[in-house]
Amino acid sequence: MESTNNNPLHQRQCKDTQLKAVYNALFEQPRTMKEVFVCTGVLREFVCWYCHELRLSGRLYFIKKRRCSITGEWVKEFTTNEKFVSEFPKQLKMF
Repeated sequence: MESTNNNPLHQRQCKDTQLKAVYNALFEQPRTMKEVFVCTGVLREFVCWYCHELRLSGRLYFIKKRRCSITGEWVKEFTTNEKFVSEFPKQLKMF
């Protein structure tokens, strides 16, 4: 017998758990989306979606572009921890 749980409450709880895992992984240190996938086990497609949700809510910050430690490709590095974000570009401080 196949056990599938189509309960919307169960699906929401699973989503919240995965979102918290992605948030916490990005809070610990800046990471790429692939590094978050390896760290948390949350599928990369969902990591992308959760990062999109975090960015829209103003809780995800772009740090820089660098080579991914897993794929070796040039990718964006993100964080949810404000201490890793530089305050403002130097030119904006002038005004």
